[in-house]
Amino acid sequence: MPVSQIPPSKTAFADDALHGKLAPEARQLIETIRDEWAADERGALTRSERNKLLGVGPTRGRELESEGLPAYLEGRTRLTRAGDVYKFLVQRALNSFPLTGPVKGRGSPLLQPRKPELVLTD
Repeated sequence: MPVSQIPPSKTAFADDALHGKLAPEARQLIETIRDEWAADERGALTRSERNKLLGVGPTRGRELESEGLPAYLEGRTRLTRAGDVYKFLVQRALNSFPLTGPVKGRGSPLLQPRKPELVLTD
């Protein structure tokens, strides 16, 4: 399903606030995530499915739950809504490419070349 046919409820959270201010890389990444979301027919994901989709292991998956990624119990199985996972992926994409431009910094002093040592000879 092309992005234009995705129901507004799935795209509104990212479209309203941005109005074309995204970096091209971020826009392309978000479009890819939306296409995958539109093709995904699952309503809820198990922990292993969610972790595979997010590209994390079981420990990081549980950390994400404790940090606020919604999950609920259905019987003995902990599930996460597919929409919440895709919204999380879009949020990660937005955080990776800030609207203000790339973050500039001095870098790690360990990665900078060392000055040659001064050797005194007689």
